[in-house]
Amino acid sequence: MEYLEAEYYTMGVAKAGLIPTGKPLGAITTIRDHEVAHVNFLKQVLGSKAVSKPTFDFTAGGTFGNFFSDYDTFLAVAQAFEDTGVRAYKGQAGILLGNRVVLTAALQIHSVEARHASHIRQMRRARGGGAANQKPWITGSNDSGIGAVVDPVYAGENNVTQAGVDITTLPGASGKISTNAATQSFDEPLTEAFFARNPEQDDRYLNKYIRQGLSFLQDERFDKSKLAKTSLFFTSCDEPEKSYHYKNGSQQ
Repeated sequence: MEYLEAEYYTMGVAKAGLIPTGKPLGAITTIRDHEVAHVNFLKQVLGSKAVSKPTFDFTAGGTFGNFFSDYDTFLAVAQAFEDTGVRAYKGQAGILLGNRVVLTAALQIHSVEARHASHIRQMRRARGGGAANQKPWITGSNDSGIGAVVDPVYAGENNVTQAGVDITTLPGASGKISTNAATQSFDEPLTEAFFARNPEQDDRYLNKYIRQGLSFLQDERFDKSKLAKTSLFFTSCDEPEKSYHYKNGSQQ
């Protein structure tokens, strides 16, 4: 994920005229530097277990063809990446409990990814138009305004039950806590359990470069023929120390 984000922002900053000068360019440049720092930090922490940078198709199979020519599309895709990153790091926390070094590294990065996500959302809101009502936090499921193509990124975010407690049954400032407030108050992780409940989402997640467990590639419900004809790279939720590379539908 860090390779993807670092590459995306590096290419965006380098594209002349894409990002408005001043505060917008300053913010994206800062986020780029953060992502590059994350990549180098994780490579140092992981040592020989660090993986090489893969090749990315940022169009997601042609869905976003103008992400480096249209600033609003660039920000929309950036939001999807950042929101994904926050959930993905949170989803790995439980798996990494046995590796304190890597867990600490992941938690240090997780909070920064959350700040990135919030800032990108506010940058989109400032642009107005279809993103005029964008909030710095996630409300319900897909509140991005980008469309159904990113539904998998936000799947499960409409959960209102935490630790067995329905948050909407609790008292709020005036009456019960609303559904919107309940979903905004808690982030949902991307975990192996999500794919177990929603196997039909697997190919869409891979096409959006979201990591998932190797076990689901072995699951007969997973249709490998749907893999994008590009180079996809992800780590396993079952074996976080390992990484897997798929190209043109076959494992490399």
